Amino acid sequence: MVKSVTDLEEFKNEFKQHLKYSGVPILNEDTISVNNIDGYDILSGIPTWKLRQVVFFANETAYIFKYSSQEEFYRMYEETFSKIINSFYIQ
Repeated sequence: MVKSVTDLEEFKNEFKQHLKYSGVPILNEDTISVNNIDGYDILSGIPTWKLRQVVFFANETAYIFKYSSQEEFYRMYEETFSKIINSFYIQ
């Protein structure tokens, strides 16, 4: 199902509802700002697997970046994912 959202807060609420219905617990959530664009950073997962998603909403478009891995490898590449997120320039 495709649903139109108008801002980051609305998108965040839809995103959290989707995770709730899928049964994947939210482990951490935070705000993030990259190149003066605010975003939403959420970590979810189960004991053996992690999923980090960072969402930016600009010019009526949502940009979603995802990183998932088995728990044992997650920390190994988390810094690389953060560097990638911080390197983007969204206009």
